[in-house]
Amino acid sequence: MTRSVWMSVAILLGGLLLLDYTSSAEVRIAREALGLFPGQVLGLRAEERHLAAPVLRELRLTDYLSRTYWADGRPPVDLYIGFYESQRTGATYHSPKNCLPGSGWQMVDTGAVDLPAPGGPATVNEIVIQKATDRQVVVYWYHDRGRVIASEYMAKLYMVWDAASRHRTDGALVRVIVPVSGGDEQAARDAARAFAAGVLGLLPDYLPG
Repeated sequence: MTRSVWMSVAILLGGLLLLDYTSSAEVRIAREALGLFPGQVLGLRAEERHLAAPVLRELRLTDYLSRTYWADGRPPVDLYIGFYESQRTGATYHSPKNCLPGSGWQMVDTGAVDLPAPGGPATVNEIVIQKATDRQVVVYWYHDRGRVIASEYMAKLYMVWDAASRHRTDGALVRVIVPVSGGDEQAARDAARAFAAGVLGLLPDYLPG
């Protein structure tokens, strides 16, 4: 295996040991339920979606939000937030880079983008996926204990650190999806970025630092 793979394995093993060692003292933080998240964002109205029971059993979520926000004449925006009160027992978010290909989507572009956020610019992931003739722009990040994190490896490192220093492992995956309409990929990127930035400004009450 490569050095980076060995380092990743060592980090995860060390993290598991540390999480097990500190598991009896985890702090629970007061927060608003995701079901109370605003039903209108940037002039778009929400339509609730519900995850199927088998998916919920696999994800083992503490709380989640799955909605499509829409308005006449504007592209629909899918918003998913999956929250875990504790990640000590193996229940944790799944990386879209693994889940989306497993659902038949091909990643045709991957990158990062900086979005305005309450604490200053936040770097998040931005990928373009395609299945047959359907193409979508996906913006996502890990929202962990007040941090906006693009890298799943850094998310794991911070989780280990916070488990030891703050006795917390709560965190969430936040994902925004906008379909590419009429071949205008840049318009979909702009819509996804704007909506994601709007969501970032609303999250502190639901995913506290």
